[in-house]
Amino acid sequence: MVANNLDSLVIGLILPPLKCCGVDSGEDFTKSTNFWRNDTYGGKSYTNIKYPVPCCKMNGEYVIIDSSCPTSFTTENSYYNVGCRGPLKELFLKYMDYVAYGLIAAFVLLSVLDLFVSITICIDVI
Repeated sequence: MVANNLDSLVIGLILPPLKCCGVDSGEDFTKSTNFWRNDTYGGKSYTNIKYPVPCCKMNGEYVIIDSSCPTSFTTENSYYNVGCRGPLKELFLKYMDYVAYGLIAAFVLLSVLDLFVSITICIDVI
């Protein structure tokens, strides 16, 4: 994949692991005037593609499973009909629990340290 800008790079890194294409679906790209319809991936150049190459189904090593995908997107060889909103929301909610637990633990730790400092000051004053 040729990453001409930060947006392209982010899309290329997010879509394959989430197994999705676009926010709501691949149609987000067909409506976009900013989507560049030519790409190079795995040493092959593709022209006039309808969706980004990362919308294709890939194996664990980011190799396109069906070589016809970038030129012919189907539900069998791509995720063009699956939006990323749902998977991103699930991922966010999954890790928000850990963030919440971490914040609670930090608050408890700071409270214990505050109590310890307060007791130390009181003992020194007496």
